Amino acid sequence: MDKHEVRLPVRKLVQHPFFAGVKCKSTPCGPHRINAKNDIAIVDVDDFLLRNAIDKRSIYPVGLPDVDKSYVLSDARSAGWQIFSKSLVHPVIEKGFFSEPADYSVTEIPIVVDMKVSSCRAFVGDGDGILVPANGSICLSQMTSKISMGDPIVAKVSDGDYVLIGIGQTSFLEGKEHFQETGSRFSCFIQWVADYYNLSTRSSNHVLSWSTACPTQQDISWGSTGSTVAGIPGANLINGKVRNGKPNKKFSANDSNSKKKESKKNMIVSSEKPNFLKNYPGCGKKVTTEKDDWFPWLGSLYAVDIKSKDEKFISSVALLSASSRQYPNYPTVIVSSGGIIDPYKFDLILDQVKVFGDNKVTAKDFEDMGLEVQVRFGKLKDRSKSEVILKVLSVVQHPSYAATECFIEPCGPTRYNAKNDISVIHVDSKLLTDQVSQDTIFPACLPDPSQSYLLQYVTKTGQNVKAFKQPAVKKGLFKSAESYTWSKLPSVKHLDVESCEIVTGRAIGGFYTIANGSLCLNAQANQVSGGDLVMAPDSAGKLALIGIGQHSAKEYIRSKQETATRLSCYLKWVAHQYGMKGKSSKFEVGPSLGLSI
Repeated sequence: MDKHEVRLPVRKLVQHPFFAGVKCKSTPCGPHRINAKNDIAIVDVDDFLLRNAIDKRSIYPVGLPDVDKSYVLSDARSAGWQIFSKSLVHPVIEKGFFSEPADYSVTEIPIVVDMKVSSCRAFVGDGDGILVPANGSICLSQMTSKISMGDPIVAKVSDGDYVLIGIGQTSFLEGKEHFQETGSRFSCFIQWVADYYNLSTRSSNHVLSWSTACPTQQDISWGSTGSTVAGIPGANLINGKVRNGKPNKKFSANDSNSKKKESKKNMIVSSEKPNFLKNYPGCGKKVTTEKDDWFPWLGSLYAVDIKSKDEKFISSVALLSASSRQYPNYPTVIVSSGGIIDPYKFDLILDQVKVFGDNKVTAKDFEDMGLEVQVRFGKLKDRSKSEVILKVLSVVQHPSYAATECFIEPCGPTRYNAKNDISVIHVDSKLLTDQVSQDTIFPACLPDPSQSYLLQYVTKTGQNVKAFKQPAVKKGLFKSAESYTWSKLPSVKHLDVESCEIVTGRAIGGFYTIANGSLCLNAQANQVSGGDLVMAPDSAGKLALIGIGQHSAKEYIRSKQETATRLSCYLKWVAHQYGMKGKSSKFEVGPSLGLSI
């Protein structure tokens, strides 16, 4: 025993009331997590022996973190007794703890690890899907298994003292290489600790750019057993007896009549006609078959030559709402890239440039071009059985759409990508009504207008178009020398949303800025095509369409970023095209980049 060692009897261990392990035990679960949530406990001790032992050279309190600081990119250090466990499970004090031999070992001296606080990243596991760090986490640039549960994570401040910024965690990825360790962000829980000791202070706020932000009041209890004990409405213990609040039949494990009740419920027809664009009931549920993900809101826009019946793929499209048997009064809302039509004509009259046309092209206009335009939905692997072809009645381009080449002054800064690059597609939806189903054709969820999605892991899908110019429905489409390729089956990629950067022209000189209203993705050029769908899981694990991929004529610059139209900036405009109201994101510098018309 060390001469400075002081042993204190533990009077009580107080776990955070909404602690939730990696494995969800109570619904709603929220997204799949890499690490535990609200992973902190108070150790209440009899401190009589400690009072005379306080000495700066041996035993002394650590400083508190700055609640207004994220500490991202700061140097950090952890020190603790390294635990090595065969079962990869951290020891837990419980009844019968000493009844079996220990299957773990602990180092005799503390292990010190130097690292850097980094931005949190999601992880794609083999068969595990997308895993995200829990809100209230701090992420560290260190290989897995370097930090043990409970290890204090500290950072040095300007006066040379250390402050406690995190508490080490074990992870779902324990024993796997994923290049990040996690800890509970202590500044998120200071107020909870202070309340226990009848002290007053404040914790960090929910700051999205902190990666990862502190939990919000709305989602702090999700997945925790404590949510059922506290009687939070809607909280249900999976495979358990504690059922406070209204049970959620979807997660009932032993209800033999659940399918019957669900099918009966589905027969109820809603006569409601929405006047506000909101999430379609049951939206955002992907289908997994034969290890492939299928997104039932993904459609394709095709142009067909009326005479020759030749056809060309134009762009991927997304279904956000649908008229169905259950919801016959809901509009069929389809969105895509703004560049899918070329509605304007420029002409020189009396030494002046005149512009003809408007931002809407109708079926009659397409017919005058010798074309019929169609939107096709259904599983592409089995077109004959499941494809639904809808005639396009009109395509409405955003009125302030601007390609990368400037035609109207003032031009603003030189842009890498198109601006206000979005359109809506009106279709004859009679054939769609009987086909809407979560297994075949079903809408995606809407993005959260208050969410930046910065540093989040997203999924991209589309037809992998390779073209110098974005394909567009226009006169002479089948006579044009322009050629491009596309894949018959959609491709799927996983990318990070990151801060937008200025693109340098290099050999041709100059700089190109990313247009406001864009999402930037960590990907090499040609990884995202115009019209590709960019999706992110919401708090309930459902997929929301957050972006529409863009084509850039400047891709020869070989940027290390791809761009997409930030859909949340245009929800109000989309809703207006269908006679509804909507809520768009506000202009904020933080989301990188905000809306600008």
